[in-house]
Amino acid sequence: MHDMVKMATEADIGILAYLPTNLNNKCASPNRLFEHVQAVLPVVATDISFLRVVMSGERTGLVFDGEDPRSRACAIDSSARASPQ
Repeated sequence: MHDMVKMATEADIGILAYLPTNLNNKCASPNRLFEHVQAVLPVVATDISFLRVVMSGERTGLVFDGEDPRSRACAIDSSARASPQ
């Protein structure tokens, strides 16, 4: 865990794929989001309430429909193309 942010800087994007199948996932505020932000990665995440608010308000990345693989692929592709790395 100590090197998580340092190692994340080697990635092109950060992905948070939480299926909204239960209350825990629907209300998730994952630490990984903040680690990706610290690593200055564009983030793609499932469109759940907290992540949608953070992603749109802070312009840290894109949200996708967790039930739709094409939506996920489109968000990943768009973020990867926009990544400065």
